[in-house]
Amino acid sequence: MSTQKPEVMVLGLFEDGKDGGFQGIVQIYCDQPVTSFVATGFSGEREFNEVSLKDMMKSEVFPRKLVSNIFALFCKDSSLNAVELNMSRY
Repeated sequence: MSTQKPEVMVLGLFEDGKDGGFQGIVQIYCDQPVTSFVATGFSGEREFNEVSLKDMMKSEVFPRKLVSNIFALFCKDSSLNAVELNMSRY
C-alpha cells in the first residue's frame, strides 16, 4: 500500500521572495497529467482560476522543472533531494 500513488491530489503551493510569489491550489491527476490545473491562485497582481499546468508553464509562473518534480515526487516512485524540492528561479 505504501508504494501506491494517488490518482488525484490537491496541493497548496507557496512561493515567496522579494518580488512576491505564487500562492494557490493545484489539482494533480497522476494518471492524466495534461488534465492537471491550478484551481485558484495568484502571482503578484495576476489571479488564476482553473488554468491548466501546461498554460501556467508557458506563462513562466511555474517553471517546467517544478511541475516535473511535483509529478516525480507524488505520482512516480522517485525520491527527490532537498535541493530539487527547494527550487529557485535564479
